Amino acid sequence: MDGQIAALYQLVQEVGATAFCQAVAQALAQQAVGAEYVRALATPGATTPRATPPHRALAGPSGPSQREVERELAPYEQYVANRTALAGAAEGAGPCR
Repeated sequence: MDGQIAALYQLVQEVGATAFCQAVAQALAQQAVGAEYVRALATPGATTPRATPPHRALAGPSGPSQREVERELAPYEQYVANRTALAGAAEGAGPCR
């Protein structure tokens, strides 16, 4: 909250009370909450530069390789679909006829 108040105070110093109050009234009418919205309304056409964080190089894998964790998927089939029930439903043997 302190950051929002500080940003609004800085904005009123930059654009003046009249432009600031008009922007606040517009933001209120649009239900736009936040200093960045008031700034956008008070300074149309101006862009606020945003700091972009520096890119960090990705570290190498710290865990096991994919080959070490690969498994056969057949044991998991029972959790995915019940093939017997699906075969019966295809023949009209299911509970919803």
